[in-house]
Amino acid sequence: MTNTFPMPNQRAIAEALGLNQTTVSLALRGHPRIPEATRERVRQEAERLGYRSNAYVSALMQHIRSGRPLQDKGCIAIIIDAESEKDWLVHEVYRRQYQSMTARAERLGFHAECFYLRQTGMSDQKVNRILSARGIEGMILAAPRRLRDETPCFDWSRFACVANGFSWQQAKVDVVANHHLRNVEIVWDELHRRGYRRIGMCLPQAAASGGNSYWLHAYLGRQHLHPSAAAIPLMAGNPDEAPYARFKKWYEKWRPEAIICPAGHEMIWFRRMGLRIPQDLAVACLASVPGEPYSGVVEDSDLLGATLVELVAGKIFCNEFGLPAHPKVTLIAGRWIDGDTVPPVNPGRQESPTRSRRFSPQGG
Repeated sequence: MTNTFPMPNQRAIAEALGLNQTTVSLALRGHPRIPEATRERVRQEAERLGYRSNAYVSALMQHIRSGRPLQDKGCIAIIIDAESEKDWLVHEVYRRQYQSMTARAERLGFHAECFYLRQTGMSDQKVNRILSARGIEGMILAAPRRLRDETPCFDWSRFACVANGFSWQQAKVDVVANHHLRNVEIVWDELHRRGYRRIGMCLPQAAASGGNSYWLHAYLGRQHLHPSAAAIPLMAGNPDEAPYARFKKWYEKWRPEAIICPAGHEMIWFRRMGLRIPQDLAVACLASVPGEPYSGVVEDSDLLGATLVELVAGKIFCNEFGLPAHPKVTLIAGRWIDGDTVPPVNPGRQESPTRSRRFSPQGG
């Protein structure tokens, strides 16, 4: 016969210390109404008895104490540094992330709601008041955060929060991001495998400077690991911010066989130079979109959006609110896809680039 022993509970802790159960419950949640000395006594007794809280029961009880009907779904706020949905969802990647966030939230028993910081009459402080008044505990800081130096004015202690990407770097929260460094390695290695040795890179100024320029770090790292490849310097700037003459000078000096770029915007320059893609120049993108003609890495926007919601929901279930002492980063790697801008591999002949049909950015 197997002996079974009752699991220690809050009532056992209260009886051992001569306290009432409400005091024990508040102490275990770190409530400021309970003196620190009492909280410490309760923690030590809980440890001695082997008490472990049930995260799901704790979340349920907190919901009941809030006075909200149990049939109401919890809300996860998506904080967006934009004026409106039209202003935010201009790129396919953000649309897919948003769709994934809302779908995953529904499956976990939440609903997701957007709050736009640049909406007329809105501010960090006002959003904070709205979330607090409605008892919303989950928060996702959506990408991208536009260039700002100040920390958002939220009462962080009230929220379970995760940021999408590194553009909210002033907020020291957990982060889910695309694995930019690994994605460059995937693209570089695929081009190198196909015989390219003169591999250049074009990046916007914002992605080529600062502490989060992981694309550039990976590019320079691959050059270091492949001394047989030409050490072509970065072309910093895109057609919106750098003159065509500067790109033309860079290209004619270094003569790259292949160029790595974010999403193909640099095709404006390539067309102006009369370059045939991929016959004269192979182009590989770091953020290709399925259905578009570019070869390169496709970022997993669906997985990224779902992961953001899962981490926030997990924090809520475990009563983990406030800024973490040691912020964690979860990185989502992409995958290579073949398009029309890098020639297909010619079996048995990978030592030199294979020439293919002409690419037309207009779809021809």
